[in-house]
Amino acid sequence: MKWSALPDPSSLDKIRR
Repeated sequence: MKWSALPDPSSLDKIRR
């Protein structure tokens, strides 16, 4: 989880899943 500035859609999807 490394999205301090701007949360990537791809990363968010994986984190939300």
